[in-house]
Amino acid sequence: MQVEDRVKILIVIMLWATNLLSTTAIAHKPSDSYMTLDVTGPSTWLRWDIALRDLEYANGIDLDGDRTISWGEVQQRYPRIIAFAQRQIELSASGSLCTTTPREQQLADHTDGTYAAMIFDVHCTAGGVDGLRYDLLFDRDPTHRGLLNLRLPEGEQLYTLSPEQREIAFDTSAPVSPMTTFVNRITEGTKHILSGPDHVLFLITLILAAVPLRSTRVPHPVSQIRGLVKELLLITGAFTLAHSLTLPITLFDLVTLPGRWVESAIALSILLAAVNNLYPFLPGRSWAIAFSLGLVHGLGFASDLAGLTLSTESALLALAGFNLGIELGQLALAMVLVPPLYLYRNTHLYRILALRGVSAVIAIIALVWLVERGFDTRLTTL
Repeated sequence: MQVEDRVKILIVIMLWATNLLSTTAIAHKPSDSYMTLDVTGPSTWLRWDIALRDLEYANGIDLDGDRTISWGEVQQRYPRIIAFAQRQIELSASGSLCTTTPREQQLADHTDGTYAAMIFDVHCTAGGVDGLRYDLLFDRDPTHRGLLNLRLPEGEQLYTLSPEQREIAFDTSAPVSPMTTFVNRITEGTKHILSGPDHVLFLITLILAAVPLRSTRVPHPVSQIRGLVKELLLITGAFTLAHSLTLPITLFDLVTLPGRWVESAIALSILLAAVNNLYPFLPGRSWAIAFSLGLVHGLGFASDLAGLTLSTESALLALAGFNLGIELGQLALAMVLVPPLYLYRNTHLYRILALRGVSAVIAIIALVWLVERGFDTRLTTL
């Protein structure tokens, strides 16, 4: 392959990376709502937690415009919030729509902020509820998801609602399979790592540093692809081990930290890793850096599960599947990036454009995130 052709290929790769980074830079933290549908007793009820920031975004509940939503403002907007929520969800039984009657509303603290927790009694005239349609925020935020914990007499089942999966059907009389929860969380873990801008940037930063091995203070390119694969397995394994230690700590409420602190710490970890690519100052190899900085990412991953009130068995299965999904997502990202990076590992273009250029862009993005999250402000208008 001619040098000119290699340059063209690397430029295409860098344009792709720049597009990815620009998209990631303006991406907001994906929003979730949490639902518990209980059909274990003589009556069926639904608890639905929606973030106050999402209600403000969609429905305007900050009456005085001070960017702080009080319980009094929630109470004043209560009829409007309830009506809005009831329009976003449909429960059905044998093809007939069920009705929902609001029972109570309160505030609930989750890892990423305060939520309005609404409880509805569910009434179905055609038997037990067997279907759900969910439309909250999909027209405004395509990254939004609804997480449903279906409580059955024999156990629990977890579902995720998204723009691609707005409806689910279930048989409340069928036996509960623990493997369903496990497989479901594998899928969600993979999606989470690949769609989460924070974690994608962190992994890209570590992968960029893996090509020029830092076994000494002076980086040198790996000589064989086997060495690079080994280094990447160490990095992804260390990252998985790190968040596997901190994720359950948050999930089981052993340690509770404000979501703003966690998100700020994640931004700081990305900034440190990116700056280390430009001016190495962190001790140890890339896998050690992945482990030490990855501990804080587990606190962020916990938000996907901590909002659901799960039994210990369901939580452990969900945790195991989610961790496996994250590892698979990491490996998929590495498989896309490694071949071109390895091909050009010895070139001046790699050192300038890929390692330094992309790392500098990531550092800027992380710095913006750190300021925005740490001081609860916005530096961009996007």
